[in-house]
Amino acid sequence: MPQSTIGNFTYLFLKELVEQKQNKPTKSTLYLYIYHLFIYNLSTLLTRYNPYLDNFDLPIWYIFQKNKLKFRTDKENMLDNLIFVGSQELYNVMFPNGNTLKNKDIKKDFGINENKIIGFMRPFINEWAQAHFNSRKGMFDEPALENSNVSFDNAFKADINVWDNKVNDPLKWTELAVPTGKVTSQGIPVIDKNNSASYSIQKYLGNNWGNHRGFSLDLNKKFTIADVSNQVATVWEDKTKPTDLKREVENILSIYENLDDSKKCIADLFAGSGSLNLPPPGLMFIVGNMMSQKYQQNIIDEINMYFVLASGLLDASIAAWWYKAKLRQARPVNTIRHFYKGKSIKSWTPGKGTQNIDGGAWLPYQTLTFVTPPFPDMASGHTVFSTAGCKLLQWWFNTDIFYDGFTLVTIPNANLISNTLDQSQKLTLIGEFCIRQNKSEIEQTGTPAKDFKLVVKTLTELYQLCGISRVYGGIHYQNTNELSQTVGISVYENVKNKLNNIGFRSPYQ
Repeated sequence: MPQSTIGNFTYLFLKELVEQKQNKPTKSTLYLYIYHLFIYNLSTLLTRYNPYLDNFDLPIWYIFQKNKLKFRTDKENMLDNLIFVGSQELYNVMFPNGNTLKNKDIKKDFGINENKIIGFMRPFINEWAQAHFNSRKGMFDEPALENSNVSFDNAFKADINVWDNKVNDPLKWTELAVPTGKVTSQGIPVIDKNNSASYSIQKYLGNNWGNHRGFSLDLNKKFTIADVSNQVATVWEDKTKPTDLKREVENILSIYENLDDSKKCIADLFAGSGSLNLPPPGLMFIVGNMMSQKYQQNIIDEINMYFVLASGLLDASIAAWWYKAKLRQARPVNTIRHFYKGKSIKSWTPGKGTQNIDGGAWLPYQTLTFVTPPFPDMASGHTVFSTAGCKLLQWWFNTDIFYDGFTLVTIPNANLISNTLDQSQKLTLIGEFCIRQNKSEIEQTGTPAKDFKLVVKTLTELYQLCGISRVYGGIHYQNTNELSQTVGISVYENVKNKLNNIGFRSPYQ
């Protein structure tokens, strides 16, 4: 299926986030929200829809132009021009030091006939782009956590002793000292406290969001997302509760006794942590793009769908990082290395496969210079993002079906999803992901042993796979994954209710 103009420019924007090094979970959700809110608001000049005014006023020129454009017959071309000019002007505001749309020509570079009316509107569009960015730019400037008083228990202080498991509270997340690549003959990374070149210190990644509101959330007034805090495993052993950290760790260790190619490929595919890849928010936009191609949406419906998705993923980001800040739950690498030090465990080991190791040397299925994300465990961003995103796409298209066995969709840049995918294949069956032999990001040779095809039949299966991938990757506990699905569904319900309240409807209902 061919890409629409907004589909093409959405891919361009996702690629721009990677090139500008803004492809991190919280930052990318905010950029995507501002971009798609702006394009949606511009599109309402030519439709019956009303703009969504969020922290800024409707400019006088908008009312004048909307009335003037009401009876135009060339609205499709005008809309293509609005998408191009709007994108170009917002890029210049967001990325003033250079971007891929700077000095691009609409006809020469994109094959769109230039519309002079939209060209005359460029100064006004630039002004409105600045207003959209200014309305949210404060969220880019959150204070460092050390200076925050929003549920952070003072600060997250990096400690080189974390690697040796000598921390005051092993159940609370602390920035890790991360090895820079040197390993022992057994494949275990080395950190030499006397050699600073052998390690780097993680820095907490993410906005605290505490002083800002999302689309349907306002933390200053009331946090309306389901609070599952009392169900989170936060103590090592407590037989009076359905689960505790010891049982969660035992589940991960049982998986790591036989970490087969299937689990490795799922962990690799959905990781989204490489410098050239997108985290789950970006993946959800690619999935939305695929669904739009499948149902051959008209361009207005597609613009509206991206606005819905962007709104939900911003709230998903806020909800997930609210939990991270509130609970400061330790990651599996923290708890396993602490409580199993001196004990022999059978586990996957970097470059060596499954072998018996000291539990104090356990590592998740990640690259040696990454180890684990620089923020707490609960909630799982992967799970909250993918659950909220897939549920919103289910609502929008009124179906759970993803793979159908015959619909071909265009993926201009598969690398945005994962380096494990065939980069030369621009057309693929929707819901089918083919991971090539020896393309593992973590184990460059021998994994997978042969081409691995993952067929995802439903959107529900997609968000379940995205969530469980982090358990296979040794990044999250299963309890975290399950509760994060509850949080993601709650985000979806909040966003859907807000959309209904402002009169927004899916055309497929």
